[in-house]
Amino acid sequence: CSNNLDGLVKVNLTCEKIDALYQPKLKATPNDKALITLVLKLYDMRKCNNNPNYLPLVEKSFEMEPNAQAAEMLGNNYRKLKNADKMILYFEKAAELSTDNTKKEEYYIILADAYVNKSPSQSRVYANKALDINPNNGKAMIYIGMAIYKTACGDKFDKAMHACISLDYFNRAKNADPSVAALANKNIATYSKYVPLKSDAFFRNLKNGDSYTIPCSGLTATVKTR
Repeated sequence: CSNNLDGLVKVNLTCEKIDALYQPKLKATPNDKALITLVLKLYDMRKCNNNPNYLPLVEKSFEMEPNAQAAEMLGNNYRKLKNADKMILYFEKAAELSTDNTKKEEYYIILADAYVNKSPSQSRVYANKALDINPNNGKAMIYIGMAIYKTACGDKFDKAMHACISLDYFNRAKNADPSVAALANKNIATYSKYVPLKSDAFFRNLKNGDSYTIPCSGLTATVKTR
């Protein structure tokens, strides 16, 4: 098979020629695993990743033999195509199939990022999964901080108190992981504008440094005011 591949490459097969040669065969025998593997190798060798037949064939290969590496590749390709739903689908499969904790942590962070605006509570789930693997993952802490404020509940004061918790996560992130310091500081500058006014805290007999449990979420925050 390797010698055949070398021979095919030597005749300068283009992506179009690969399609002309093999798409009829693939349509005739769509479940021929050896044929699918051969065509994918040819596509890869000729860098046919933008070929419209490429991703469907990779997906077919994945269906026949699910594995984390193929799922990651599909996730990355759909991320480039800005297809968020399919990107999420395949990174979730990659995380499920992987036995490598370092890779799992990477996938969880990608998913936390993908969900942070789409479903903040789900973003928080994946960020916590990354922290279970690596308690010093600064990006995970940042996504948790963002998700907590995005899902803030209660009245104006209680929502503002969620920002106090977010700030704690951002500060924890940069202390645990200096590589995310710039991102953490950017979020600190933004979320500092959302904490309660000093007058609103005073009205509730609270001051900076006091502990306050937010009734609607059950989260406990250290009071910060502006």
